[in-house]
Amino acid sequence: MKRIELPSVGESDDPQTQWSDLNLSSPWNELVHIVAPDSNPSDIQIKAIREAKLMTSRRNLIIAGPTNSGKTLLAYMALLRGMVQKGKRVLLLEPLRAIAQEKFDELECVAETMKGTLGRRIGVVVTTGDYRLSEETMQSPPPDGGEIVIATPERLEAIMRNPEFDEWINSFAVVVVDEAHLLSDRTRGGTLEYVITSFKTSKHPPRLVLLSATLGDTEGLEKWLEPCDVAASSLRRPVLKRAIVSVEDEEEWKTCVTASVREILAVPGTSVLMFVYQTKSAEAMARELTGELGELCGAAGALAYHARLSAATKSSIRDTYLGGQSRCVISTTALAMGVNLPATHVVVRDLMQGFGQVGIDTLVQMSGRAGRGKNDGHALFVLKQSDAWKLPELESALLSPQPPTIQSQLVPASDESGWRSRGDHSAPLALAEVLLSLVTRRSESGMTMDEMEEFMSGTLAGSVQRESIGSALTWLANPMQVLAFEAGSIWKPTVLGQTSIQASLDLPIAAGLANLLRDILSIDEDDAILGRMEMIDLLVLTELLAGRPGLPKRFSKEIVGQVDGWFEQADAKSQVFLEWIRGQEGFSKADEVLGSLGMAPAGNGKSGAEKCRQTGYLATLRAIVMWQRAHGIPVADVQRRWKVKDVAEVEESWRDDRLFMLAGMSRIFELRCFYYHLKEECGADDERIHRVKRQLQRMASMARQL
Repeated sequence: MKRIELPSVGESDDPQTQWSDLNLSSPWNELVHIVAPDSNPSDIQIKAIREAKLMTSRRNLIIAGPTNSGKTLLAYMALLRGMVQKGKRVLLLEPLRAIAQEKFDELECVAETMKGTLGRRIGVVVTTGDYRLSEETMQSPPPDGGEIVIATPERLEAIMRNPEFDEWINSFAVVVVDEAHLLSDRTRGGTLEYVITSFKTSKHPPRLVLLSATLGDTEGLEKWLEPCDVAASSLRRPVLKRAIVSVEDEEEWKTCVTASVREILAVPGTSVLMFVYQTKSAEAMARELTGELGELCGAAGALAYHARLSAATKSSIRDTYLGGQSRCVISTTALAMGVNLPATHVVVRDLMQGFGQVGIDTLVQMSGRAGRGKNDGHALFVLKQSDAWKLPELESALLSPQPPTIQSQLVPASDESGWRSRGDHSAPLALAEVLLSLVTRRSESGMTMDEMEEFMSGTLAGSVQRESIGSALTWLANPMQVLAFEAGSIWKPTVLGQTSIQASLDLPIAAGLANLLRDILSIDEDDAILGRMEMIDLLVLTELLAGRPGLPKRFSKEIVGQVDGWFEQADAKSQVFLEWIRGQEGFSKADEVLGSLGMAPAGNGKSGAEKCRQTGYLATLRAIVMWQRAHGIPVADVQRRWKVKDVAEVEESWRDDRLFMLAGMSRIFELRCFYYHLKEECGADDERIHRVKRQLQRMASMARQL
């Protein structure tokens, strides 16, 4: 084992500039006193207020400063200034619901405290796409006292899809984007880019303020947001002391990590936040540290924190940690993006994510969690022999971190990274969703390709090849999708496309469900399959269509016997399972139903068919687990019966994802386009059309009941 001490980052001394030197007027002095009492302005705060004219300019602004440098106070200043001066709404975009809730609680306190100074009560609302808020309405105009809205990018994008909410969207005077480096995220960056582009290209664009600790080169962002100013600083307070522990023996690193945590916690007043790659690693590490170190970890022991936990469990862990009952939290990267969980020491145990190394920007973000307020921080990076990082490379990167330049994920530079397969068809799915959202907002008049190109020219990419737009439109109009159509030179959404967008359904899910229904109507003239479908069929379909399975469980022969046996004894019968999925290897028709849904796993012949069968059985098992929980079977009994874990923890994500899917499915069941298919493609008479209508209405009702 070799320990390499790195130069400290930051300064210990308070800055010489006082808040009074910045000549802030009321109510901004009161805001500083509430959010950052007994403080002096940091370097990034001085630059943003003095040089970038945060409180006097209307230009867009990029604020790039290290963790714990005071960016949150600057965000609140920008929001309150826009609301007070213009009497409008302002918007704070946060990447995670947990962070959004945290900011909501803090801003509620700020609003109440500043009520006397402002002479009115500021409204604060949070909208994050949580299932509990799915029925909220977007009122307009804003309340008399002004309103701060806190949302996730995904929630804003979903609201933007509905033209009924255009007036609400246009009521924002300022939009602050926290953790703006999310733009580079391959999964979520496109959504945030679409939201910012929509605001930027609107008739009366709001002021845009982007915040991040790891933006890298901001030249491209400045050009995108013109007119735009930048306030940037690398100065951190308090000091962050860093070290690398290089471990050559693959077994020695575990002993090294435990010994390091023991040494840290032996000092009163210290606390540890450790980052690991996988959920199971977090749980195992928490158990090991608790067992090895005992009371040093606190009365509650070391605690695991990861994305699979429910919001209530996460909140309980946070309270336990902040209350001192636990001095050690082991987290996956779920905490790295900004949830405020202060620690004196950060230990980055895993420098690998899957088969790739953790990026330097993420390492900076993680280590920045150490040291809050005036207490110095300490960061320890554990380098194993098997890591992709090598010691000279890691040391050099940490000495002079250069986060990657933000690049467009809405229109990737490489076709491969933006295309997603669906059966035998491929398409730039992110671009297709954007275009369908655009034409849906103008469903009456439609849009020309030139108008689509004009919007796309406002993205971070700056321009989009006409061929790429054409490919995305061709995918939308494909008979497997039928989500948009061209009339002359005008593109419009189909009824299915418009419903999919406004219901916030993933396009492959909506298209797959509609295609399955058309296939069933084509092969089943008596409509017996639809007539026998029950609620559990809808759960099986949601599990087949869901992109994230949720419940960790590998396929085994035992599962086949369990699922087959359950349906033999249960009153509930699934036609999807009995008609297509059930059967031993070589005798299942799961490939047919997954083919109709467009969700067939990769593979040909027997290999592909077997993958479909396994996918079908696992989806059915998850549906049964949900069915039993919905009927009051205790978690312990369900877990024991099906030999699964973490049911209670995944239920929250199930409620969020599956409830949205079921709500969207209920709307698809009510579409009239299926009756057109019956008449034109199946030659159905009025009697059959009425029979199918009753059956689809029954299915829509079952989806709502679920």
